[in-house]
Amino acid sequence: MTERSFIVLASAGIALLAGAYLVYLRASPVGPGAPAAAPLRATALINELTTSAPTGNRAASRREVRPSVRKRLADWSQSIDDEVAVAKANIGSSALAASLRGTAAAHAGSPAESAEAFTQSLRRDPRDVAALRGRANALSQLGRIREAADDYRALLSIVPNAAVDRYNYGVLLLRMEQPESAAEQFRRAIELRPTYDRAIYNLAALCQQQGKLHDAMALWQRFCERQPRVASAWFHRGVIWMELERADYAADCFAAAARLLPNDADLQFNLAAALRRSGRLEESLTALHRAVERQPDDLDILNLLVETHRQLAAAPNADPSHWSEAHRFAQRSLAIDPNQADLREFLQDAHAP
Repeated sequence: MTERSFIVLASAGIALLAGAYLVYLRASPVGPGAPAAAPLRATALINELTTSAPTGNRAASRREVRPSVRKRLADWSQSIDDEVAVAKANIGSSALAASLRGTAAAHAGSPAESAEAFTQSLRRDPRDVAALRGRANALSQLGRIREAADDYRALLSIVPNAAVDRYNYGVLLLRMEQPESAAEQFRRAIELRPTYDRAIYNLAALCQQQGKLHDAMALWQRFCERQPRVASAWFHRGVIWMELERADYAADCFAAAARLLPNDADLQFNLAAALRRSGRLEESLTALHRAVERQPDDLDILNLLVETHRQLAAAPNADPSHWSEAHRFAQRSLAIDPNQADLREFLQDAHAP
């Protein structure tokens, strides 16, 4: 009988843990009254009219000037209306307006519409950072990963010190099965923001997957110090300690994870395996009983219960109940899978140690 293998991380799994893309857009209010050109033109026009009045008879001047003023003011008013209409049309087709439409579509859950709006914005301004971020996010949601990665490369050529953008680019590289390049982006994100926990988590998982156990351990420890309530980080630390043949340290890590997720049978199983390997059989048995309560038909758990009870039964002055318990769990295991010759052989031996 063999113990259950520990989890091996896949890049797709890491990408799911990596989290979401965050796009921050900041816009100033826009309106037809915002430009200063209109009041300046009006003031200049009025000054011109008042200073161009004739110097003859005052009443005649008034009769001559007033109709002229009314006409020119009417012409000016029509001119302002025309400019407002043009301004409104330009606002609707501006890069900023397109970006705002892209953001609204993203919030409405329409990534295709969002990507198209940001594309319109980028046609007017290819270096628009907010539009590049927004389109990359929309393209990623649409599954157009390589195009999204192209946007992040363009973005990082403009803002190379943007930690979040480097992290998001790393996630995309991970989804494109480029783990080395992804790891480099996570490293650079951490250099820019040493407290970037998502990047620390993903880089630790990548290092562990690549067999860089000491690098991974240092990163997991750093993460756990900052985020002690993330059970999966403690679990990964425990797996590394098991691979380094330090079952005692592994047991402590699995125990920390199990305290956070007490109903997780897999954590209890791994805790039991580490405790058993470090010689703490009674504690191992306690964890196994918790595990089998949650997954009563799990063959790995049942068979490790058989082995642990047998080992305890073989100890000097052992409690005889361990032998009967070993038989009971062996029978339960065989009821699920009868093709276990070693368990059948064990049950045929009717003599306790």
